[in-house]
Amino acid sequence: MIKNVFITVGTTKYDDLIKEINQESFFKALLKLGCQNLTIQYGNSFLPESFPKDKYILKTGEIINISSYKFKFDNTIENSFKKDLENSDLIISHAGSGTILEALELNKKIIVVPNETLMDNHQFELANAMNKKEVIISSTISELITTLNNFENAKFKPFLKENNNTFVDILDNLMGFED
Repeated sequence: MIKNVFITVGTTKYDDLIKEINQESFFKALLKLGCQNLTIQYGNSFLPESFPKDKYILKTGEIINISSYKFKFDNTIENSFKKDLENSDLIISHAGSGTILEALELNKKIIVVPNETLMDNHQFELANAMNKKEVIISSTISELITTLNNFENAKFKPFLKENNNTFVDILDNLMGFED
């Protein structure tokens, strides 16, 4: 069961992802997974006035508790970004390499949604390469709700710390570094 979901957009704007999660079909998909708590790190994105502040109540009366923040500047152990990653059962993230690696090292299930508005396609390349290794699920904005609705069938291979070189090799390849 996926009780705690954490969404992170990183430090840039990712308004398309925030817009996608601000609809009932998204919350229904989370509820189908068993989600009770949703934490959103929205960075420099705009959180619409219509976005639920502390809970989302579906028409059925079911509730998902919500907390959100731009950035966490208090990095004490009990109130850190890493703690949000640790407490989650599922992470929905931009394709930032640091976030992906941290989530994998914590053995978390992660859906990576590359930001299509960025200048290059490194996020897509990284997400696709990691998806092929079956350690993450790569999705697009338009496929996110479908990805969540089919999540129960997803298979993840464990990402072992020894496999960290695989991650580094993928990054080196994407950046054009030679051996």
